[in-house]
Order: sequence, then structure tokens, then C-alpha cells
Amino acid sequence: MDERRRHDRALKALEFTCTIDGKPFEAQSLDISAGGAFMATPLLVPTGAVARIVPQIGEETGATAAVTLHGLVVRQERSPRTGVALQWLKADTSRGLSPLENVLANIVGLAPAVHPQPPAHVAALPD
Repeated sequence: MDERRRHDRALKALEFTCTIDGKPFEAQSLDISAGGAFMATPLLVPTGAVARIVPQIGEETGATAAVTLHGLVVRQERSPRTGVALQWLKADTSRGLSPLENVLANIVGLAPAVHPQPPAHVAALPD
């Protein structure tokens, strides 16, 4: 694991619908962890943008609640693939705000990890 990383990354190719500034687009995770993900995107997204990310999950995952992840764009890449690195901020389910690590464990099969509580301004992000 890279010394800068706090979480092990899993190579997971999952499909997501992302929305930034009201504009939806499709994205695919290339790697994902309890702390964030790198997603291949059809366009460059500005660093600092907050993305709403909805996994396109099937019944085979066992997930029973609609989930929306919120992530902060911390880096963008143009080569060798266009995409963005995201830091997870929070997760919402149809049952309300849910611990992020539990949602990630259920949807993408990541083991629950200790994840710091988001700052107060993140918890108040609009849906």
C-alpha cells in the first residue's frame, strides 16, 4: 500500500451515475477503498467539486436500500485515462444517513474500516 494511503484499495469495476452541478453522467470505478475511489469519467471534473454518486447495483449485492454516496473531487487525471479521484464524504440511504463504512461494506464488499466523522459542513450537504 502506498504510504500516503490510509486504506487498502480494491480493484473494483463498478458502474455509477454521478451528478455534479446538476449534470448527470456515467462513471466506472477503477479502484475503491473505505476512504475514496478513482473513477473513469467521460469528462474532467474540477478539483473541489462535490459529486453525488449512485451505484448501479443489482439484487445480487444484497443491498435493499437506495444509496447515494457523496464524494469530494481531490484530483483529476487526463492520461492514461480521464477520471477523478474522490474522497468519500458521507452516504445516504433510503433509511436516512448511514455510516459510510457500512454502506461501502454492503455495496462493494469492502471490509468495514474506521472512518472519521465528516466535518459538520459535510453532514449538512444538500441532497
